[in-house]
Amino acid sequence: MLESGADSPKNRGPSCEEGDPDHVVRYEPTAANDDIDRLFVATLPGGSSQEHATFGAGVAPRRWLELNGAADLASKTKYVTFSVVIRY
Repeated sequence: MLESGADSPKNRGPSCEEGDPDHVVRYEPTAANDDIDRLFVATLPGGSSQEHATFGAGVAPRRWLELNGAADLASKTKYVTFSVVIRY
């Protein structure tokens, strides 16, 4: 199976919300606001809006094996992720 798509502020379907979020990883602290919260807020502070491109792909070369990869590339941040699924 192959899927593709595109999204831009000018090309939004009726189910999309108004506006475009900032597309950055942000941590919202808990009510405790403890050391872990402060660490995550410092590590994942959020940021301003930015243009970005996302893509991903997956293959299942065997019935029991699935390989997936994806990326979110922006001017300030670049996230890449891989996953392996083994069914037994």
